[in-house]
Amino acid sequence: MKGFFCGVAATLGAIYLIGTMVMNFGLVDVAASTQHSAVVTELFHTTAHNAISRAVNDIAVPDLTATDKEAGARIYRTECGVCHNGPGLQDPQFGRGLNPPAPDLTRISEHWSNAQLFWIIKHGIRMTGMPAFGGRLSDDEIWATVFVLSEL
Repeated sequence: MKGFFCGVAATLGAIYLIGTMVMNFGLVDVAASTQHSAVVTELFHTTAHNAISRAVNDIAVPDLTATDKEAGARIYRTECGVCHNGPGLQDPQFGRGLNPPAPDLTRISEHWSNAQLFWIIKHGIRMTGMPAFGGRLSDDEIWATVFVLSEL
């Protein structure tokens, strides 16, 4: 049993040492102009999807047909359209420089539920360029935007 704990301690020590070396010697490419490896991309997407799925358990989705569709469309054009494409919008120049790239939201409801979209818009996603709109938009405005996304 003592050997097991020594092995665990040695492994953790090696991980710490390697991590410290990578961090202190700047061995990770942090440029937004280069893509992440497939492993890092999959790790991030899986972690984000699972974390968001866990976070939405207490979100009650309102009757979205009663939301203000015009308000949602206006918010989408002014806030979302800067990075994401959409019907009737020009090619978003700003979103081209994001890494990972801003996803095409015309098919977003195939990947995320309405509760998940609400959470993403309200809280944002770290290290993706997706800001948190909860401080700028009311819950009703966010739900109106979710309604528009679900209709795309």
